[in-house]
Amino acid sequence: FSGHHGTWVPNDKLAQVFDKRFYQELVGRSWSPRTSTDPLKIDWTTGELVSDSPKMMLHTDVCLFYDIDEDASCCTRTDLFKSDG
Repeated sequence: FSGHHGTWVPNDKLAQVFDKRFYQELVGRSWSPRTSTDPLKIDWTTGELVSDSPKMMLHTDVCLFYDIDEDASCCTRTDLFKSDG
């Protein structure tokens, strides 16, 4: 795997299947950048940040659909954010 913690689906087994669900997750969710101690290891997460199995996409995955600035300081699909934060 990529060395990043998490998958874009609920488990590792489903992550081995590349189908239209990948694109549905990419476009249908709000993704926020998540950085590690390694500044070159940027990935994106959605939902609960503290989770045993967080949903995750690689920076390159998100760039397939979104035009992301180099600093990756924001997120995708801001229209999906809840009004309470």
